[in-house]
Amino acid sequence: HSSCTRYPDSAAELVPASDEPTTRIHSHNVGLRPAREGGPRVEAQFIDVPSKDALIPKLLEAPGETKTFLVVHAYGFGPAGYQQSWGAAEEVVRLMKENLSK
Repeated sequence: HSSCTRYPDSAAELVPASDEPTTRIHSHNVGLRPAREGGPRVEAQFIDVPSKDALIPKLLEAPGETKTFLVVHAYGFGPAGYQQSWGAAEEVVRLMKENLSK
C-alpha cells in the first residue's frame, strides 16, 4: 500500500530514530482491533498506590501513605467495540456507582 511506502519518509520528522539504518518495519497493523482472549474485560478494581508515586499530586502526599483508587476496566471488545460501546458505557457507570457508594 502506498501509505506504507511513504511512512519512512514522513516518520523521520516526528521520530528521528526511525531514520536510522537499523530501523525496520516488521509489520503494520493499522485499524485492527484485537479481541481479548476470554471476551471483553468490564470490571471494577480498587488499587492502592504509594504516595510517592507520580500519579498522586504532591499536595496529597504524606510519607508512607497510600491512596486507594477505583479503576474500571473496559477493554478487549475486538472489531465489535463500537457496537458494544453503549452497553459497555452503561456497565461502567453502574460499576462506578456501585463501588463508589461503598
